[in-house]
Amino acid sequence: MLVPLFLVTGLIWAASLWFQRSNLDQDIDAYRQFAQNLCDTHTYSRTLPGGERCPSDFRPPLFPWLLAAISGATKVSSLQIAVVHWCCGLLIVGLTYRIGSRIHRRIGLIAAAMVSIDPLLLHWSSYPMTETVATVVAMILLEFSMRVSMRANHTIPIEQQQENNQEVAPSRSMRHLRFLVFWGAAFGVAALCRPAFLAWGCLIAAGLVYSGPKRRDWRSGLAFLIGCAVVVTPWAIRNGVQVGKVTPLTTHGGYTLLLANNSFYYSHLRKFGWRNVWYADELEPLLQEHNLQVPTECSPFEVEHDRKCKQLALDAIMAEPAMFAYATGVRVLQLWSPLPHAQLHHESFLRKAVRYATALWYVAIYYFAVVGFWTTRNWKRGALVWVGLAGCLSFTLVHSIYFSNMRMRTPLMPWIYLLAAFGLVAIFDHFRKCKTDPSDEGNS
Repeated sequence: MLVPLFLVTGLIWAASLWFQRSNLDQDIDAYRQFAQNLCDTHTYSRTLPGGERCPSDFRPPLFPWLLAAISGATKVSSLQIAVVHWCCGLLIVGLTYRIGSRIHRRIGLIAAAMVSIDPLLLHWSSYPMTETVATVVAMILLEFSMRVSMRANHTIPIEQQQENNQEVAPSRSMRHLRFLVFWGAAFGVAALCRPAFLAWGCLIAAGLVYSGPKRRDWRSGLAFLIGCAVVVTPWAIRNGVQVGKVTPLTTHGGYTLLLANNSFYYSHLRKFGWRNVWYADELEPLLQEHNLQVPTECSPFEVEHDRKCKQLALDAIMAEPAMFAYATGVRVLQLWSPLPHAQLHHESFLRKAVRYATALWYVAIYYFAVVGFWTTRNWKRGALVWVGLAGCLSFTLVHSIYFSNMRMRTPLMPWIYLLAAFGLVAIFDHFRKCKTDPSDEGNS
C-alpha cells in the first residue's frame, strides 16, 4: 500500500503545483530574492528599493540557501522551487509513515495518507515560502525524538552502573549524550528555517533536564544546547560582521511584533472583529511617521529598524494592555482556526465551498486527534506525544505575541495527523470489538 500512496501523493502535489503555478512568482516574503542575490553576489543580501543589494539577516537563511544550492548558484526559477516543494511533499509523507509505523503500520499509513492531502501544505507549497521545508524539518525532529526515546530506554542509569560495577554502561551513556548533541544540532538547523523552532528547542532542553536520571539531568540538557549552539553560532557571528549585531536568528522580529501590535490593528479589531482580514499596508503611515522605511542605499539599518519597530510595538502594548490581551487571544484563534479567512469581500460560491470544506476537514482531524491523545494514556504518553505537545505549546506562545495566521501551524500538522490516526484506529477497534462481543442486551 505504501507504493501506491507515494504515487498518488506525487500526482496530487504535481497537479496542485500545476494549477497554482502562478503563485510561484509571488515572492511575498522575498525568499526567492534572497536566494537569487546569494547566487549573484555570493552574499546573503536583500535588494533595496534603489536596486542596491545589502547584506542582511532579515529572513532566516535555510530556505534561500537550499534554493541557491538547487539552482547551482545560477538562476532560481519557478520550476526549481516547484520541484523542491514536490520533493518535500514526498518526504513529509515518507517521514510521517516511518514515525507512525514505529508504533503500528496502520497508524503510519493512515497518517501518511491524511497528510498527503493537507489543505495548508497543498496551498502554501505553491508559494516560494518555508512551509514545506519547515514541515520536513519538524518531521526530522520528531524522528530524532523517537530515536532518543529508544536509546534512553536502553541506557542504564548511572546509579545502576555503580551498583553493578558495569564498565560498558558509561560508553552507552556517552553515546546517548552524543546523540543528544545531534538532536540539538537538528533544532539549530530548524531555527535557521523558522525562529519559532528555537522556542521548541528550549522546551525540549528543559524537559531533558527535569525528566532524566537525577545525576545525569544537567548533562543531557547541556549536550542538547551545545548541539544547537554549534549550528546557530556561525550564523550569529556572520551577522555581527556583515550586519552590525550578533543576532542568532533574524532582525525580522521587531517588525513582526509591530505587525501584530499597533494602534491600527487594535482599531481594526474593535471595529470589524477578528474574522475580517487586516492588511499590513495599513501600517505604512506609522512607518513613515517614524522614518522606518527601507532606505534606497546600502547602510547598516536593519539593527536600528528592528529596535525601533520593537519599541513601537511595546509602546502600543503599554498604551492598550486590554486590547493586547484581546489580540493575544485572537492570534491564538487565528493560529489554530479550522476555517480560513475570506480574502475577498464578494467571494464566489466555489471559494466559499472550498473554505468551509477545509474547515470541516480540520474539525474532523482535531476531533480524531483529541481521541488519539486520550488513547495514548494507556502507554504513558510516549516521547512522540510529549515532544509534539512541546512543539504546539512553543508555537502557540510565540505566535500569541507575534504575527499569526493558519499557515504558521503547518510544520505541526503531521504530528496532529499522527494523533488523528491513533484516534481513528482506536474508534475502529472499539466498534469492531462491540460488533464481535455484543452486550447481553443485544444477545437477548
